[in-house]
Amino acid sequence: MFFNYTLRNIISRKSSYVIVLFIVFTVTLLVLINSLFDSTEKGLKQNYTRSFTGDFYIRPEADFSLSLFGDETPMTGELSSIPVLSDHGKICEMLEEKIPGVRYVSQVSGTALVEFENVRYPVSIFGISGKDYVDLMPSIKIERGEAFNENERGIMLSEYHAGLLGCDVGDVVQFSVASGLSARIRAARVTAIYSYPIQNSILNKMILCDYVTVSSLMDLETGQTGQAIGSNESDLLDDDFDMDSLFSDSSDSIGSVITEESSDEEIEQNNECLWNFIVCRIPENKSVRSGVSELNSWFSQNGIKAEAKTWRDGAGSNAVYLFWMREIFNVGVIVVLLAGFIIINNTLVINVFNRTKEIGTLRAEGASRFYICGQCMLETMILTFVAGVLGCICGSVLSVVISGCNVSITNSFLVELFGTSTLYIGTSLKVMGQAMIFSLVLGILGWIYPVRVALSINPVQAMQGE
Repeated sequence: MFFNYTLRNIISRKSSYVIVLFIVFTVTLLVLINSLFDSTEKGLKQNYTRSFTGDFYIRPEADFSLSLFGDETPMTGELSSIPVLSDHGKICEMLEEKIPGVRYVSQVSGTALVEFENVRYPVSIFGISGKDYVDLMPSIKIERGEAFNENERGIMLSEYHAGLLGCDVGDVVQFSVASGLSARIRAARVTAIYSYPIQNSILNKMILCDYVTVSSLMDLETGQTGQAIGSNESDLLDDDFDMDSLFSDSSDSIGSVITEESSDEEIEQNNECLWNFIVCRIPENKSVRSGVSELNSWFSQNGIKAEAKTWRDGAGSNAVYLFWMREIFNVGVIVVLLAGFIIINNTLVINVFNRTKEIGTLRAEGASRFYICGQCMLETMILTFVAGVLGCICGSVLSVVISGCNVSITNSFLVELFGTSTLYIGTSLKVMGQAMIFSLVLGILGWIYPVRVALSINPVQAMQGE
């Protein structure tokens, strides 16, 4: 009886249809926007984690923002060196023990000028084991040639860089890094040309190279070690000191070039590498968040100066910038939804005020305050629930229609923002559940204030419609 009476009240009033339409529109917008952001977030994450960041990475402790590209601090980043992982071997052993099934590859990073014939420009270079890296990053597709092995010299270029440089597999490409008044120059042969599913400015920043070439460019063999001078060697400038012998072992003279044909000794040193990062991928059934938390706890307990960070930190400032752009879009959506809430709330208030005479009559006939509250709340919940369901259906249908149109994205910024060149919107149960909760919250908030006002009116005055 109570439910039937409430249902008749809803159907008999035109304002009920207005309320349903407003809520349907708001929920549809909410489902559509959240589905878009949810889908593009997955696309962006998959694009980066499968291309170069992994699920997470391990870096040395630093007082500045340190991505896989190096120091991300504005203005000063290019002037600072990248610290090395002092406990690299111990960290690798712990990784295999703490996270069964983990796969990882070590990496040394730097910035240099790449040069081929008359083309020269700055790039980020990643020193890695070529085949291991390609196996770890499934988005990398070898178009020509093959990846170099762990103890081989070589360079792998994306199609973007191969096009800019005008080179191909078999060509020798040169790198140079300024070092005071001189320059360190290294060269290696291109062994492979590869491609990514999506091209963007972040992926176009880097060139993959062997460890020896990058570490010698960054002067890791000599720049990261220090030896104490004994007391018997403190008087270096005695009478028989030969100034020419001071530089007899220098290997970094101006314009010197080391190619793969002259690197046997450097390859031998590969067993005692100094690495900047460890890029990791874990099985799909493992939680990245719990893995990162466990690793950081272990680092802290064992006094290891390293930290595990998520893929977004590894992608650098561009990815963080895109993240904040997405948050700004979310704020814009919230503003729209707040405007919708105000409209819906006002409609619900007017709806209850129009029933003041009815409420007063019910109270004069002996209806309790609890009965009045229950009836109004039930009506509002029915309205918002039905409208929420309809809104979820409309949002899901629109998502399917938009995805089916195969909308192409040509703007490079939007490609980076959405992580895909074709717009796809997939609606999940999580998104629809959030929209339903939002709809019901609207109903509760829109019910509280007008009912309180209606119940505060004297029943006699309410019956008279005052």
